[in-house]
Parts: sequence; structure tokens; C-alpha cells
Amino acid sequence: MATGGAFVGAELETSRSPGDAVVVWLRDFMAYPRNYHNVVTLVMAAVGDAESALHTSCLTMRAAGTRLLERAQAEGLARADLDGPDLFALAGALAWLGEQPTLGPRADHLFDVIASAILTSPPGLGTEAERRAAESV
Repeated sequence: MATGGAFVGAELETSRSPGDAVVVWLRDFMAYPRNYHNVVTLVMAAVGDAESALHTSCLTMRAAGTRLLERAQAEGLARADLDGPDLFALAGALAWLGEQPTLGPRADHLFDVIASAILTSPPGLGTEAERRAAESV
């Protein structure tokens, strides 16, 4: 959760392919608890607690992920049956895994599993048109 930067998503909305942007957003979310232990629980609780000091920033983070997911879905790069709250929950689960001493070493592998379940094609292939062009070669 970089302050402002990639985690809020604004730069990702225009600087990367939609699928790559979702993956970068997830990675940023997943990396945050490595610096702030137990923050995942606070973040997830704050989304539903309008009185929390973190509420607005957590809603902003979730909204950023939602926009990135919707952009990827519009390009046919992400599953259509997911929504922003689903993505936020998956990001929270991945971040929580990274906090666990016995699961931390598996976090990158599990990230890849979840990312491949969210995206309809591997990251790095660009737009739907670029994917089709690459497949026809």
C-alpha cells in the first residue's frame, strides 16, 4: 500500500495493460503487511467500519482495485464473475498468507495461483487484441 502510488491505482489505470495492472495492485497489497504486521485485519475491518480512521483510505484502495479489475474485465482479461469486493477479499487473503511464518515461503506460489484464477490470460500479454495477434502468429 504505497502512499498514493500503485496501490491507489491511479498510475496503473493508464500506464500498464489492464491484466498487468491488476497483478501489480495485488502484489502491492500483498507486500504491505511485510512492513506493518497485522495490518490486514485492521484494513479488512475498516472497510465495514465508517467510524474507523482507516475507513476512507481502505475504501479508496478497494475502489482502485475495482477500477483496475473492471478495466481488465472490459478487455476480456479478467473473469467476469468477480467484483471489487471479491478482489479486495482475495488481496486480503494473500496478504494474510504472507504474514504467516509457516505459509510465508508459499506466498509467491499462492499469489500466482490466485492471479491465474483472476485473469483469463497470463499477465504481460497486453490487450485482448494484442493477445489475439500473438495467438495468430
